[in-house]
Amino acid sequence: MTSLYWDKHYFDSHVEFIIQRTLACNKCANDDLLVEWLGIMSNLTRDDLPAGVQWQDLLCDNSSDLVELFHSLSDPSCHDDIKLELIILLGTLCSSEECSHWIASNNIVDTIHSVFIDEEQQDAELKLQILSTYERLMCYEVTRFQIMGGDGVLLSILDCLTMEEESLRLSAEK
Repeated sequence: MTSLYWDKHYFDSHVEFIIQRTLACNKCANDDLLVEWLGIMSNLTRDDLPAGVQWQDLLCDNSSDLVELFHSLSDPSCHDDIKLELIILLGTLCSSEECSHWIASNNIVDTIHSVFIDEEQQDAELKLQILSTYERLMCYEVTRFQIMGGDGVLLSILDCLTMEEESLRLSAEK
């Protein structure tokens, strides 16, 4: 199917630069700039990637640094905006089965679980994005089993959906 995206491959020559700047900001602990770079990465589509390059290729090329970045989600000192942008980026990456295998093999689903369980009494926007990412991860068998087998995560998801349905709906409308 052909995309109606007018500016296909506009970011071709910039994708690697964006990833490298994001990873550099993570290492230098510049939270404000990291949030911005993560936001740019989260909004890249498959049509923005260089011809013949998939998200899976970019994940493999930068694997150790990206795994470290995603595992920083469970760090208590991680800024809420960074957590939110990382969860949105994970939702973007869930566009292919190959990426779901990468996410599963690096135990990133468990990191999402820890954030979701820790955030039960806090940020509704973050919970909503995590639920959206769970929905995308459920499309693939390898990550579906990790979500369903997580320590009480399925019950936490159901509790969140039933008990706080109204607050999540209000948060989504804002």
